Amino acid sequence: VAKLRDALRHVERELGSNRQAELPALEKQELVERLLRASERGVLIEDDEESTDALAKLARRMTHQLPQLGRRWQHVGRLAPICALRAAGLVLRMQLQQMNESATQQQENLMTESQQHAEGMRAQQEESWRGALAEIHAGALQQLGFVDMDPGGCFAAGVAAGRSFARCCSVGDYAKHCWSQQMQEQ
Repeated sequence: VAKLRDALRHVERELGSNRQAELPALEKQELVERLLRASERGVLIEDDEESTDALAKLARRMTHQLPQLGRRWQHVGRLAPICALRAAGLVLRMQLQQMNESATQQQENLMTESQQHAEGMRAQQEESWRGALAEIHAGALQQLGFVDMDPGGCFAAGVAAGRSFARCCSVGDYAKHCWSQQMQEQ
């Protein structure tokens, strides 16, 4: 939008138009419409980025003068459709490149999200299997005659904190949670 405003200021200076006569353009569409009207009146609109590229500057000026040259020399006038096709091809190529970049970014985001989801599911399954193994271990010990799995009352106070024989003694993955420094001091 800033580039369009700069181009519109340049065109208005070139035409010597009165800025107070028209309200300032607020939206991008208004800027584009005003620049198109100026172009239809024969104003050459140059891009500041092209000022360092002599070939781009020549192409812009040649395109601007093509309608007048085409009236005098018909063979030059026949170049206009070819130039239009070339410009359309460049626009389509740029849009395709943007779409490919967008699709690549979306694919990367999707892959990242799917990996995070898979890791979450794996952790959930791992947790449920550990719980199942702990319960099976406690059940097997009970069947062998070990009725009291908490003879010293170690887990009675810790049930609310998620400590039990099955969790703390059967599967060793919870040692840090079950046998913290405070528990060892008691």
